Amino acid sequence: MDNDCLTLLPSVCEVLADSKLLLHDDTCLEKLLDCFKKLIMQNGEQYFMQYMPCLLKFLQSITNSQTVDPSVFSFSLKLAGLLASTEDSFTLLEDKGVLAYMFQPDSWCLLELWKDSSVRYGWLHGLWNMLQHPQSLNFFCKNGFIDLVLQLQNDKGFFITSLTSQILTHVLNLITPNCCPVNSDFVLVEKAVITHIAASLASEEKDVIIPALRLLATVLTQCREPLKKMFWKHVVGPLEVLAGLKDDSFTLPIMSVLQAVASPENLKRKATDVILLPLLRVTASPLQLHDPDKLNGYIQQLDKQLYQKALCVCLLTQGLSSTAEHVHKISLADIPFQLIASSVIKLLKICTGHAMEAGVFPHLIGCYKVQQCSVDLLSSLTVCAGDGKYAEALHRSDMISVIFTSLSDSESYVQASAVTALGEAVTTPDVGTELQEKAVTHLLSVLSQETQSFPRRAALKVCITWLKSPHCCTALEQSISAVLLLGGKDFDWEVKVHTLELADALMDKSLGPCPCHFQKSLKNSESPCIMHTLTKLKDLGVLDFLFKCILDCDRPVSQKACSLMLKLRTLTRGITTADCTVPTVDICKYHWNEEMLQRSCKHHDKVQAGQVDGADSHAGAPKMMDLCQVLEILDLENMQHDLSLSSDHVINSPQSLMEDILFMSRESEDNVADCY
Repeated sequence: MDNDCLTLLPSVCEVLADSKLLLHDDTCLEKLLDCFKKLIMQNGEQYFMQYMPCLLKFLQSITNSQTVDPSVFSFSLKLAGLLASTEDSFTLLEDKGVLAYMFQPDSWCLLELWKDSSVRYGWLHGLWNMLQHPQSLNFFCKNGFIDLVLQLQNDKGFFITSLTSQILTHVLNLITPNCCPVNSDFVLVEKAVITHIAASLASEEKDVIIPALRLLATVLTQCREPLKKMFWKHVVGPLEVLAGLKDDSFTLPIMSVLQAVASPENLKRKATDVILLPLLRVTASPLQLHDPDKLNGYIQQLDKQLYQKALCVCLLTQGLSSTAEHVHKISLADIPFQLIASSVIKLLKICTGHAMEAGVFPHLIGCYKVQQCSVDLLSSLTVCAGDGKYAEALHRSDMISVIFTSLSDSESYVQASAVTALGEAVTTPDVGTELQEKAVTHLLSVLSQETQSFPRRAALKVCITWLKSPHCCTALEQSISAVLLLGGKDFDWEVKVHTLELADALMDKSLGPCPCHFQKSLKNSESPCIMHTLTKLKDLGVLDFLFKCILDCDRPVSQKACSLMLKLRTLTRGITTADCTVPTVDICKYHWNEEMLQRSCKHHDKVQAGQVDGADSHAGAPKMMDLCQVLEILDLENMQHDLSLSSDHVINSPQSLMEDILFMSRESEDNVADCY
């Protein structure tokens, strides 16, 4: 904010506090909050204190209002919490009685405000903003806010229940003994959450049980020990009862809870069994269970559920995604690696109609969600397998042929996952040249023929990974020019950015052997090495690609190109070019604007600046210039600065938002006047 904003702020606060003036668009309030938050984060609490008198006056006027609009009151709650996120401001707001009023609904002048879901969400969001320091935590615990948060756990609004889970988990992490001294209020909060979840799981109402399962999954995922063990001690009993009920609505939430299990060890093994069961049952794979007798009833229920398309797809995708996540965290020796790999391959064959089980589960044929999750899991298994026995086992299986089949799938997400999996599968050193060449051919085909952007983006990412790999694919090195050409002509800006990232990796790889690459000062004897490398990069199409992208209509593309050109300029500055051949650039073919062409004329020995005229900029511009000269005449720093300003730099600036609010208030006044 600047002085203009300080001048506008009192008027804005006055407008917001006036219940007669309705804002037809309250998104500006959210954007204003974001601006305040950014100011506090970037400039610190002391800087923001200059705005406190005005904001404090506004909040105090809200506490006394008898007719405040719910959207404005919700904004006020979030603002109060944001201001109270720093300790000095918290103390000020508490001393003035603002926090006690704003966060105790029983004291509100308009008790019916609580019935509005935006106000309930604003209250929670205010707490979420505030809970950043010990004072706010004590305020939360001493005022018994835990009871109201737990009550909102059963709210009908999904965003409200989701935020309560995040707040409760955050508070639990803050009050654990290893984070702060033991406090009787903290113990009561901890006990209240545990009791609430256990009692909710034992309820007979689905609307109470399911939110409790979601909260439990969040707690187990985000909280630390010993809190997890304490929760399990109280909830494992009711959880087992729920798992034994023949109610499909509990299956997926229970699966989410089991996915979050990390301890104790025997419970983790049971959870792994349940997560893998849908995959093993559909593919008729042998069961390797740790406690089969206790799972017999669940298996019978599961078999019935797998014949229902929607539930079958949900169970499989959830189990596959969870397994893909877990293989990165644990030793492969702790899971049935070969069984999982073979089952996933068989599942992919079912989805494509190439397995006997496809007749039993026809609803899985062509199911792209299951295919995508299956290919993602194969990719994860390949990454974790490394170069050892697990990788060898994967390559002995039918994995490669299944991945190539998935590359031709009609669903772009499946193709993209297959491209990623293929990239992982051919990075190991023992992969044959023939397979690498086949893989590169497929990637070029994807880049040149695939109409959907997701597979093309995935193909570029694979090329980047390969190029950075110590076992770089020879077939890719031979085709790098074609990849740059195809990626550079793509209509999708993300594909272009990935192509620029590939060019960046290629620059690093090519310049790596030059002794000067990582040195600040360059020696004259190193100039030929650099110029030879730059000429090679030009021949590969890197320089052409960069100069075309510098003025691309998509900001991220031109931004990345500008950063790479600055990188090149840093490298070339100080090099003596007298004794070596400098690559030249044909600047007239890049459709540069008139200003850039004029600069090139001014720096060219044979052309006077006055020769360039607006009618024909190209006439006075030199056709060829050496690379070092071009990099110097371009105003890359200013270009980079301009590109760094996002498109909403002006639109969502604090001053612009305040002006919008004031404009809407004047519109509202005019409408009121028209009524009379």
